[in-house]
Amino acid sequence: PIAVRNFYSVLRRAVDETNLTVVLIEQYVHLALTLCDDFSGIRSGRVARAGRSSDVGDGEDLAEMYLGSEE
Repeated sequence: PIAVRNFYSVLRRAVDETNLTVVLIEQYVHLALTLCDDFSGIRSGRVARAGRSSDVGDGEDLAEMYLGSEE
């Protein structure tokens, strides 16, 4: 959605210009990972996965963590 892209554009600029720390709860994981350096994936109130966003790759394993596999 265009509103989400606009929001991320503004947020990215704020982070870059001010060294802002952001806690973001987001359903568009692929967009969130482009914005952050580190992430924590929470499932059932517990950290299920955490690390550097650059280590996630395409995020498919995160989707599987939340949605389950097709197998």
